[in-house]
Amino acid sequence: MNQDLSNDDSPLYKKPLFIGLCVAAIILFGLGFFLMDAAPPQTITLATGDPNGAYSFFGQLYKTALAKKGIHVKIMHTSGSVENLELLESGKADFAFVQGGTEHLVDNIKENLRAISAIYPEPFWVFYKKSNPVHRLYLLQGDSVSIGQHQSGTEAMSRMILNINGVFDSNAILLNLSNAQAEHDLINGNIRAAMFISSYRSPTIQKLLRTPGIGLMNFQRYAAYASKYRYISPLVLPVGILDFRADIPKEEITLLSAVAILACSDDLHPQTVEQIIKIARKIHRPGSLITPPDKYPNTENLALPLDDAAETYLGSGESFLSRYLPYAGVRFLYLIKLLIFPFLIFLVPLFKVVPTAYGWFVINRILNKCYEKLRLIETELKTADDSKRAELLKEIDDLDRQVSLAASKVPGSFLQQVYQWRLHLNYVKQNHN
Repeated sequence: MNQDLSNDDSPLYKKPLFIGLCVAAIILFGLGFFLMDAAPPQTITLATGDPNGAYSFFGQLYKTALAKKGIHVKIMHTSGSVENLELLESGKADFAFVQGGTEHLVDNIKENLRAISAIYPEPFWVFYKKSNPVHRLYLLQGDSVSIGQHQSGTEAMSRMILNINGVFDSNAILLNLSNAQAEHDLINGNIRAAMFISSYRSPTIQKLLRTPGIGLMNFQRYAAYASKYRYISPLVLPVGILDFRADIPKEEITLLSAVAILACSDDLHPQTVEQIIKIARKIHRPGSLITPPDKYPNTENLALPLDDAAETYLGSGESFLSRYLPYAGVRFLYLIKLLIFPFLIFLVPLFKVVPTAYGWFVINRILNKCYEKLRLIETELKTADDSKRAELLKEIDDLDRQVSLAASKVPGSFLQQVYQWRLHLNYVKQNHN
């Protein structure tokens, strides 16, 4: 009968309070790792285009510049704008180069795509063999023409321009060739014309401009094209603008142009968007031979909704964190917020809850057992002789000692229960003395 109820010898892992704390900790760790995705990423994927095209050229510039900021960029070479949009939609790419006006070529395009900014004009080049010149596009009926890779911005623009000039798959051979293949086939006379949407810096464009026997079409009806399609604008190349020494071009030529857009998914982290647009400013703000300084990046002629972070940056400047901390520092702060703050939020009330929960557990567990024993003792006292009564009263004193020992280990808020126990204890003792 003299079992010491104040000693709990059950293993710690079997105690309900310990189990509850472990479950809470596991949930909290899981939540923390889940929320890590909300921190600025260390690695992002950029969808570019043909390896010999301008998108790939600029993609390498972005990769190198962002690496210095602590962001690793994976380059994906693609067929062009349409595939890039599809990669953004599917989440396989985080940001991409996209030609303005190609978004309508994606079936059931989702609403999760955003524009970061317009970054430069994309000239539409039509090269032909001088032995068989092309001054109007309807002259290409019945001929072989390279219109760019399938699902590329070049194909989209080429088909649109050719179709309004009466050139279709039914009356011409429209080929989906890569830049390198189109360059090779045109120089070797396998095709009559090749169409490209690319920067003048593109190796393919530079080579064709300098190849004897290859001519560049002058769009004399540029105003009509621009009036018909809002995302098309004329681009004038003055004599010698591309190469003074070689006098390229040798006469003033007007091209058509679309705008190159940096696009992203709407869940790309705002801090990452800021870093991308900061790099875009360094790369494109100085301008080029065909673009005046300070014109790009801008928000003109964007076919996609403007990203919120990009809009804030272009309108008000970079955020406080980006202004004073490197990207790694910003990422660290986000991780602290996502992983440490939940622990603080959890631990502060825990310091209040745990003592209370522990006190409740200890007192109630011991008192329940003591009350059970007290009831048994009271029942025995009713029929006990003097010798047995003395022994039972001693056991009552032992129970009181055990409760008092347990009470010394818990907060004072539980003493009311202890004193109630003592009143009941003295009641039993007085009735049987």
